[in-house]
Amino acid sequence: MADAAVTVAPPLQKKQAVVLIHGIGEQRPMATLWKLVELVWTQAPRKPGAPPRAVYSEPDEMSGVFELRRLSTNQNAFGKRTDFFEYYWAHMMHGNEWRDVLGWLSALAARRRGQVPPQLHKAWMTIRTIVFVMPFFLFVFSGGAIFSGATGHDASFAVLATLLAIAFAALVALDQVFVSPVLGDAARYLRPTPKNISCRQEIRARGLALLEALHDSGKYDRIVLVGLSLGGGIAY
Repeated sequence: MADAAVTVAPPLQKKQAVVLIHGIGEQRPMATLWKLVELVWTQAPRKPGAPPRAVYSEPDEMSGVFELRRLSTNQNAFGKRTDFFEYYWAHMMHGNEWRDVLGWLSALAARRRGQVPPQLHKAWMTIRTIVFVMPFFLFVFSGGAIFSGATGHDASFAVLATLLAIAFAALVALDQVFVSPVLGDAARYLRPTPKNISCRQEIRARGLALLEALHDSGKYDRIVLVGLSLGGGIAY
């Protein structure tokens, strides 16, 4: 009796992985990744007659963070499927203070003009103005208020004191909303001071661990890194 024909299934085509690294600020897990998938997949133009594009939210077994999901697509025009991952690092960057930002900006402002690329001269001059000129005006206002109070100019003292109180309140609010939680991430990651070494190390080490896990899984023949804002520096 002749042997029955054996059908061998063709090997599964490997997928590609896209790893998004988010930027500064107190980012929420998956918020940026969903926007990326919508931009490059679900809302991107497609050829007439092409099958509808789908996205499947599945457990992320690679990152080790339970707040994250893997977003998988159906096949594109070339028969390739894509898994989108987010490398989430915001929870590793905590304890930011306004002193971190001030120290970072002061170091940038103290650079000589020849150390600054020409395309960044305007930004450099803006930083120098913030670091060196604005404190001078605050000092003048404070001195004027003290002098007005000491010499009995109550009206001038009241105006200057009010302006100082408004400026102080605005600075405190700006620090709580933007300076420490947002700029603080860049200030600490981009400046290797002793306070910042541990978070810089942890962010890089976990990012490498994620890439190694993707490589070792054998599921992907291409891994694409997408960095947003400071995420570009982390990816590099």
